[in-house]
Amino acid sequence: PVESLQEIAASATTYRIEPVSGITSNSTPPGQGEEPDLSSISPDDLPIVVVVDGGRSALSYEPFEYWVAPPLIDDYTANRIHGNQITSLVCNGHAWNNNLTLPELNCRFATVQAIAKNGTAKQPTQNQFLSYLRDVASATSSFAKVWNLSFNEIAPSANSKEISFLGHEINKIAREFGILPIISIGNSSISNKSKLCPPADCEGALTVSGRTASTAGAPSAACSLSLKGPAPAGMKKPDLSWFSSLRMIGGVTNTGTSYSTTLISSLAAHTFANLKNPTPDLVRALLINCSERDDHCHELGWGTPWTPETMPWVCKDGSVTLAWVSRLKAGSSYYWNDIPVPPEMMVNGKLTGRASLTAIIKPLVSGLGGVNYFATRLQVALQAKGPNGKIVNLLGSMQEAKVKEENARKDLSKWSPIRRHAKPFSGRSIQTGSMRLNARVFTRDLYQFGLNDHHELPEQEIAFVLTFQAPEDAPSIYNSMVGKLTGFVENATHLETDIEVGH
Repeated sequence: PVESLQEIAASATTYRIEPVSGITSNSTPPGQGEEPDLSSISPDDLPIVVVVDGGRSALSYEPFEYWVAPPLIDDYTANRIHGNQITSLVCNGHAWNNNLTLPELNCRFATVQAIAKNGTAKQPTQNQFLSYLRDVASATSSFAKVWNLSFNEIAPSANSKEISFLGHEINKIAREFGILPIISIGNSSISNKSKLCPPADCEGALTVSGRTASTAGAPSAACSLSLKGPAPAGMKKPDLSWFSSLRMIGGVTNTGTSYSTTLISSLAAHTFANLKNPTPDLVRALLINCSERDDHCHELGWGTPWTPETMPWVCKDGSVTLAWVSRLKAGSSYYWNDIPVPPEMMVNGKLTGRASLTAIIKPLVSGLGGVNYFATRLQVALQAKGPNGKIVNLLGSMQEAKVKEENARKDLSKWSPIRRHAKPFSGRSIQTGSMRLNARVFTRDLYQFGLNDHHELPEQEIAFVLTFQAPEDAPSIYNSMVGKLTGFVENATHLETDIEVGH
């Protein structure tokens, strides 16, 4: 008012009044531009992801919908907004997020309408939900092996040392039908800032957390909204992480582990499609093995399983990967002898470069979900003879059975079904022709399964992935290894696919 201005002027104090300046973020949005056009993409032969969420109502994605389950919840109750968001990212997340470095992977999907809106009072019971998922698995396992589960219970398990009922039951379904669940670790809340929420403790799943993007659109630090590991019973969770702030249908940008999960689901589906004889654990091992972290992190897991130079089913330049599935009897030591060392990794007679070994056992688990959840476990190491003729461990220590149980669980993650060992070599002296892989399965508490000892236990299935990387990424390492192994190996892929990188 005029009177107020007169009072200010009379006070002998002068104020300069200007319009408020706009405030903008200095971070790059994950994507921009018009809604991605799907008309030029044929859905034929694209891999299929089962999306267990709030359903699909967006007409633009209908051509990519391969199958629709009878809905567990009605259209009004279903969280259709979230379902459409997840579907859009599973189908073409790279196109929505063209400012991020992502592989151009399109997928079809199967719609499973089972997740209600937040705050819905009346929802299916856990038993109804799980019975429904079993029916879905029976109907879809012949054409889809990857499930996207971008949902979590609202709170962590009451007992942090026990596997949740939901995590255990989803694992049973996954193992029975040969399915790989991709599960979000959950988002932090006022009441829970860190502990992962079920079913993120599912043993046979890939649990996914979030991470931020650098200014160049590459994976960066952990997302502050993501919950963290570890999981009960000695499991290392999360397994993997990827961008959690993504643009999606409608052009909106949201942040959450629901969204990072979709990127892993699409990549896993294409990995299944590109392998000749895939198993869920072999796909898991390949994804973990090509992630960038040598050591596990409670926030990022083993990192992100993709760079512009690396698809999980393809050996990047300067490396060679051996992948196989074996069945081992408990109580015996197994050896894969005479593993050739690529000449590119022997510099002045010493081992140089990098190697990584990922092995995953399909474990026997207790129905009780307690601290001793796993009844079988794996020890594995890449070994060679040193200059003195004694066996040395190059990757893995094989000490889990020798040190005190408390230390083995804490320091060596003794009962984790995923064994991951990776490190560089700057000049390790080993004898030529002496490299081997050593693996052994151990057991406990077999009485709960009606077994007297490990001799009565069936063979345990284990997926192995072993990668050698030459110093300075010498491209000849692949042909060198294939030439030395000759008829003992074959190409693990059956499709030649060109993958474009979206920026």
